[in-house]
Amino acid sequence: MTLLLDRGNTVSLRSRDLHRLTREFLWRLAHGTQKVGPFWRNVKNLEHRATCLHCDGQTETMEHILLVCNAPGREIIWQETQRLWARSGLPWPDISLGAIIGCGLSHFTRRNGKRDAGAPRRFRILVSEAAFLVWRIRNERVIVNEGGHAKYPTMEEIRRRWRATISRRICLDTQLLNRRRFGTRAVNLGLFRGTWSRSCTRGQTLRQATGGLALGYGMWQRRPGPQASQPRVRHILARDCITHFPS
Repeated sequence: MTLLLDRGNTVSLRSRDLHRLTREFLWRLAHGTQKVGPFWRNVKNLEHRATCLHCDGQTETMEHILLVCNAPGREIIWQETQRLWARSGLPWPDISLGAIIGCGLSHFTRRNGKRDAGAPRRFRILVSEAAFLVWRIRNERVIVNEGGHAKYPTMEEIRRRWRATISRRICLDTQLLNRRRFGTRAVNLGLFRGTWSRSCTRGQTLRQATGGLALGYGMWQRRPGPQASQPRVRHILARDCITHFPS
């Protein structure tokens, strides 16, 4: 299935907020270039690949893979995404194929009528990364493991992979705070806080949730105490970047 795209959708697919591989996935999703479902019906001796092995022979379209399939992975990933989003205090929109492709065009308004600057960025990152992870797990199940039920990942394995995906994304954002290194491509500190501060647990600061990185990765800081007169040193704690997820 190919969706009709307007200029806004096309531009949103090139958003710098999205990882390069995620952008490529969304572009292919929008243009229907993934080789799934109907594609295989026209390939001799491979017609069986058009159906989902886990869902009683239903056609394996991208919509089925991302939003309907009962194979392990899809449901738990979207549940975890929704639970993390719930911390923002904003309603979780209905997720459709169009919502995934157009996640870069989202806007959210708080109860006081003011637009939340960080929410659109948080939404497009969470939704795009969740959809891409569902797709990768499906490929591992169907292509690498050839549909073998014994090799399906457990719920806990899937949950850990999703959390690792989001944690890596937050760590990447902390690195992009370095304006001296990345120039105009750097992430604004206020936007970083607006994006991730509501991902912290209750009573936890963003600095605690990211291992001290919320003050700005790559910024120069004075040495404490008697060493204050010595040259400044880099404050690098990317390896300690930890996000606390809902339990």
